[in-house]
Parts: sequence; C-alpha cells; structure tokens
Amino acid sequence: MALPFIAGLALGALGVVAYKNRDIIKKKGENIFKDAKEKGEILKKDIETKISQTKKKFEKEDTKKIVEKPKITKKTYSRKPKTTENKEANLWKI
Repeated sequence: MALPFIAGLALGALGVVAYKNRDIIKKKGENIFKDAKEKGEILKKDIETKISQTKKKFEKEDTKKIVEKPKITKKTYSRKPKTTENKEANLWKI
C-alpha cells in the first residue's frame, strides 16, 4: 500500500533536483541537440550521394542495348461436350 506513496515522493524529489539544476540540464540538452543535428546532416549527405550513384548506375544500364523477348502465347484448348448417348449405348451392350 505504501508503494504509490514512495513512488510519488521519489518523483517529487527528482522534480525538485531537476528544477534546481535546470541551467546545467539545458546546456547539456543543447549540446546533445547540436550533435544530433550535425550527425543528421552528415547522414542526409551520405544518403543523397548513394542515391545519385545508384541513379547513375541505372542510367548506364538503360543505355545498353535492350533485347526484347518474343511474346509467348498460350494454347487454348476447348473441352468436348459430354454425350450421354454413348454411355447409354455401351451399357446396353454388356
């Protein structure tokens, strides 16, 4: 039963400590944000170069001679209609 009370006390104490040290936390947060922004820009440039390289690769392949394959058509078969006359005639012969 005392667990929610202890958890609330711990969160309250954490809030007080964070409020007292808000300037330090803000500076560290700004540094982390700057680092993340720089890494994101580097990653963006890398992706753009890779995309341009793959575009060039596909453009080179497109300039090669393209050989068209001949079209293959399927043969269509029609079913013969079933006749009952032949079956009845065969039954009477036996």
